[in-house]
Amino acid sequence: MKKYNKMDYINILILFVFFIMLVIFLIGSDKLYISNMDYANQHFLIPEYFRTLFYSTKDFFPSFAFNLGLGQNIYNFSYYGLSNPIIMLTYLLPALKMIDFMQIYSIISTIISIGLFYIFISKHTENKIVRFLSSSLFLLASPLIFHSHRHIMFVNYMPFLLLSLLLVEKYIKTNKKAGLILTILLIILTSYFYSIPSIIVILLYYIFLLIKNNKLNLKCTKIIPVILVSILLASFFLFPTLKAILNSRFGANDTINILSLLIPNFSFENILYNTYTLGMTSIFIMSLANSLLSKEKEYKFLSLAFLILTFFPIINYILNGLMYINGKVFIPFIPLASLLVAKLLNDIIKRKIKIKKVLIISLIISILGCLKYNLYHVYIIDFVIITIIISLTKKLNKPKLLYLILIPSLITSLTLNSNDNLMKKEIKSSQYNKE
Repeated sequence: MKKYNKMDYINILILFVFFIMLVIFLIGSDKLYISNMDYANQHFLIPEYFRTLFYSTKDFFPSFAFNLGLGQNIYNFSYYGLSNPIIMLTYLLPALKMIDFMQIYSIISTIISIGLFYIFISKHTENKIVRFLSSSLFLLASPLIFHSHRHIMFVNYMPFLLLSLLLVEKYIKTNKKAGLILTILLIILTSYFYSIPSIIVILLYYIFLLIKNNKLNLKCTKIIPVILVSILLASFFLFPTLKAILNSRFGANDTINILSLLIPNFSFENILYNTYTLGMTSIFIMSLANSLLSKEKEYKFLSLAFLILTFFPIINYILNGLMYINGKVFIPFIPLASLLVAKLLNDIIKRKIKIKKVLIISLIISILGCLKYNLYHVYIIDFVIITIIISLTKKLNKPKLLYLILIPSLITSLTLNSNDNLMKKEIKSSQYNKE
């Protein structure tokens, strides 16, 4: 369903230019594309240490880090990219400062993600407006740009995840496994913490495609060995990392009330606006409602999956490695959330949407989601704006009015990114001062 033309390339160019302009706006003349929070203290300094240690030991995975935390097991720092193949490329470039490389890496990774998502969504709609709007909403989802300068490992696996989603379809059609095994392996090596939710995203999309093609049967489990092979290939790194994690948590006093985890708690805290969540706006809630009402079973399945994932705290807890409840584990689900949004937009343009029923279901979900939600007033304003835009688009039959739905996402993204405290260029000079 791709069928690209001139308009598609213009759309992609606009998305690229917007992102680059935002980067320029954020850094100005005196800042770096690096947050003063953890990024400045950890996310390039620790990879810099990995490289320095490699030059000293000639070992990609030395067992001990003498200069970190008074000496520690190197696998205590796996989270920071110990096995990241992209970071390992810098081992070949000793003259390149890690602080410069990580900024370039973040920017290029985001650009690649935009392009890959456009290809991904083009497989599900031929409408150029829908392709552009859903890709824009993917880019403007709160975590994507924000963590490219705050916590890079929250989003740096995204290109490999999107490649995996593209290869899942190829795997179903041709049964070719190598590409999918490689991309899943790269997800794990790049960000092992987010590899678990990423694999769930791949499985959900795999089932989505099987339902769409009427191929859902017992044979659908054949993708499991493919995923297991990727995990086993990464076991040289995963097992010592797991051992380090278990040792560091031995004797921890943190307690979680298991019963409370089993009580359903649907809250927008894990879905909307925040950079440590799925980070969508009210358009996603309407997309859930629309897909629940859809006759297309694959979209109904996907919307139900989202509701289950966000409704039960126990799932959040498991995805966070039995450590805490935090919406950041839903960041890998942004591509699938954007797919549901594309479905809504497509139905609006094709005049297939049952607007009254969608609004009723949306209101029910909204009431549940806002019960314990601090930003309910922001959501209400957003919801009213989107409702008016969709209603006018349907009534006047003017699809271009849908461009207005970008306003809440644009305001949210600009506000959140502008509020991040970026590192001053002068600090870089002091950190690399040989004296």
